[in-house]
Amino acid sequence: MQHRIAEAHLFTVDRLIEEGIFKKVDSDRPNSPHGKQCVLITCGDLNHRQDQQTYWERKLTTKIHIHTPPGGAVEFSPLSPRNRKHPGDFQTRIRDLARIITVQKPEHILLVGHFPCGSATSLDSLDPVAIAWHAKNAKQAIIKTLASDPNIWQPKEADISCYLHYFAGDATTGNIIQERTMWFITHGLLEWVEKHDPTLKAGLLA
Repeated sequence: MQHRIAEAHLFTVDRLIEEGIFKKVDSDRPNSPHGKQCVLITCGDLNHRQDQQTYWERKLTTKIHIHTPPGGAVEFSPLSPRNRKHPGDFQTRIRDLARIITVQKPEHILLVGHFPCGSATSLDSLDPVAIAWHAKNAKQAIIKTLASDPNIWQPKEADISCYLHYFAGDATTGNIIQERTMWFITHGLLEWVEKHDPTLKAGLLA
């Protein structure tokens, strides 16, 4: 299924790329988890999961433990559509992650949202910017929630990195023209949306 993006969001995505909020992941890997034991939180979508696992293992020569809730990183955001409808689901996600951490003892968490996504796009109507926003919100929620348990690894800012895996190959924007493009989401996304796109922010928080 080919998903189209609203023109306003295409403009926003372009600006985010131009201003370095979305940074293409290639040889330059911000917050590099190179060589580390990682938990990869991504959607179970077959095409995306295989692409991502191959990418991280080949590019970073690292060991990956994959956790695949429907929607991937989006489902670790307390403000995701699903978690707003079923608030207890977020705590279940965190308990699952805590069990993974206890057993796998990771050094880094990779939070990946992808577009299009059967869960986030088809069911929850999230566009790429919203998916990226939830991934960043998930990072903050994980750090804050795990900090309350002194008996478990408590990741810091540099221990979790967020990505948007763009898959549609939609050529309607000058920047997003490739299939299977991985974008690193820098630390400035939440602040950028708050400052430059209050309408989008209101929609994400509604």
